[in-house]
Amino acid sequence: MNSEFALALHLVLIMTYFPETLFTSKRLSELLGVHSARIRKILSLLRQNNLVNSKEGVSGGFTVCFDPAAVTLNDIYQITQRNVLEPKCHDCTGGCQIGKNIKAVLNGIFSEVDSDVQKRLSEYTIERVMNMTS
Repeated sequence: MNSEFALALHLVLIMTYFPETLFTSKRLSELLGVHSARIRKILSLLRQNNLVNSKEGVSGGFTVCFDPAAVTLNDIYQITQRNVLEPKCHDCTGGCQIGKNIKAVLNGIFSEVDSDVQKRLSEYTIERVMNMTS
């Protein structure tokens, strides 16, 4: 799992905790201690997936636009973790019997693991995580 998941979750939790506040990417960057370009990238993903709204202009910013009881950690995972568990196997064109099959074997294993992770993450709503963190 890469850090985009944790950053996206952190952003969503902050904006959920303060639903009436418009957050600029600069302010969120300061709060999380992360470069504003990374924050904007993640906010863009969240906006494309209808989890945040944005308002342009001097008094603009970002807010959440979902029911915290309806969105799960798996929703955030799906947005931020595309192909993270895909094995990176080298191309084995030699006569190695193991090398000929390892990618297919690992793809199957990683697919099972990813399904298990998604299943568990689906058990945690943003509301539940908010209650756990405050």
